[in-house]
Amino acid sequence: INRIVEIPVPKRPQTVIVLGSIEGGKGFGKIAKQGVLRFEIRSESEEMVEPIRKQIEEITMEVSAQTNKTVEVDFFARRVPGGIAFSHPLCRQTRNIMEALHIQPAGSPSISELSTFIDYDIPAITIGITKGERGKEREEFIEIEPIFTGLAQLIGVLLAIDGGFCDET
Repeated sequence: INRIVEIPVPKRPQTVIVLGSIEGGKGFGKIAKQGVLRFEIRSESEEMVEPIRKQIEEITMEVSAQTNKTVEVDFFARRVPGGIAFSHPLCRQTRNIMEALHIQPAGSPSISELSTFIDYDIPAITIGITKGERGKEREEFIEIEPIFTGLAQLIGVLLAIDGGFCDET
């Protein structure tokens, strides 16, 4: 993990290594016989991902050789960076709808949700229907009241698409 987080990543194009989860061991104070590290390499440039992937493979082989342990890496998914521009009519109309409904946009990418659309060059966005916290945990929850505004937002976006307001000219 220390070696992975020491890999230099550029600020431009924006590139990050996200350590998602670490699993291992059977209890506190006991040395783990095996473990799993889940991570993502995200970049605005496809060219930045491959050298980082190769560095991680080399780190894996080196740690395996130094420790005489089996260390494996599996890169099981790849996605080409992309998506539609902020100025695309679909984005612009969605922002107008959100403003009319007093919804504050969250400007973070939704990579996994959009990857198939990006792969097929289909304009797409993600919108939130409500608010919640602690996704994928036992104590997760969602708020009921914002669902009504979220559904109004969804209907507004669908009407804008159906009305041709989101088409590129």
